[in-house]
Amino acid sequence: MLVAGAFLGLRPSGHEINHKSGDKLDNSASNLEYVTQAANMAHAVRTGLHTKGVNHAKAKLTEAEVREIFFGAENHTITARHYGVCAQNVRAIRRREIWKHLNLHHEMRPLERSPSDSTD
Repeated sequence: MLVAGAFLGLRPSGHEINHKSGDKLDNSASNLEYVTQAANMAHAVRTGLHTKGVNHAKAKLTEAEVREIFFGAENHTITARHYGVCAQNVRAIRRREIWKHLNLHHEMRPLERSPSDSTD
């Protein structure tokens, strides 16, 4: 913030520093600007700095696994152990607090087939 203040002047209220290139180590005057938090997030999404889902560096689940968790009937703890995540993540998936971009509430629950329905 000291570098931005020296180059850009006082930070306006409600603004934060954006690194235009996305390189947080480049503190040159030409790479810094004051923007709102919303503009900073939009820049991060637009430039690929903010990722979600399987593209996120800390993602442990695939989209298919998230769908299985969302539509699953097992309790949170058992499901969490099966997928190697914590029960809070299972709960958050089922409450649509995370992985929202999948729009699972618009998908139909997969039809369950009995063994007699097999077409072997």
